[in-house]
Amino acid sequence: GIHENPEGRTQCIAQKGKSAYNESSGSLRRGHIDRTTDIGPQTLQEGNRRTTMNKYDAFLIKYAEIGIKGKNRHVFEEALVRQIKIALRPCEGSFGVIRTYGRVFVEARSDYDFDEVTEALSHVFGIAGICPVAVHALMPLEDLCRTAAEFVRSEYPAGPGGAAGENTHTFKVHTRRMNKTYPQDSLEVNAEVGHAVLEACPNFSVDVHKPEVMLSIEIREKL
Repeated sequence: GIHENPEGRTQCIAQKGKSAYNESSGSLRRGHIDRTTDIGPQTLQEGNRRTTMNKYDAFLIKYAEIGIKGKNRHVFEEALVRQIKIALRPCEGSFGVIRTYGRVFVEARSDYDFDEVTEALSHVFGIAGICPVAVHALMPLEDLCRTAAEFVRSEYPAGPGGAAGENTHTFKVHTRRMNKTYPQDSLEVNAEVGHAVLEACPNFSVDVHKPEVMLSIEIREKL
């Protein structure tokens, strides 16, 4: 995912479900959404067919970790899922709330109003961040690089003159390879995706210590 530190917005690219799932984190402030775009596996229950016309197919819900270690975690997550379902009842559209692998996802199963949904979720106690997710089928590294670079370029267009103006950014790629069957390891994914972003985005440069944008990639079997 793409995570802009820390006062900026958050965005992300991912693959999942026999794929890689890219995420990003951050805190949620009233009127501010940590925005994550994930490019990865198929829609959750519909294979490769998109189920909505919206840009994002799901939302990754980030929650505070304090006080929910060990046995407390499942109790908190179950309560959070119930509150999310209640919050979404007035919203236009159909949604599924999925708890898996220490993650909570809201899956859009029909068209919906993005602002209405994110506003409803922002009022749920315990949510620290809302990361919109675009879902695609698992892809080889070459395609992942191209998809990631295209996404970054669309979200952060260069100013006049390419690298000029306020649209310049530093970035870093961070990969977690939880699906060990994926052919490339985390370091190789970092290097190849980073190279693709640099080629596609002349307004970007690498900063591994204090990047403005963190492109976080998590490769996992499924949601």
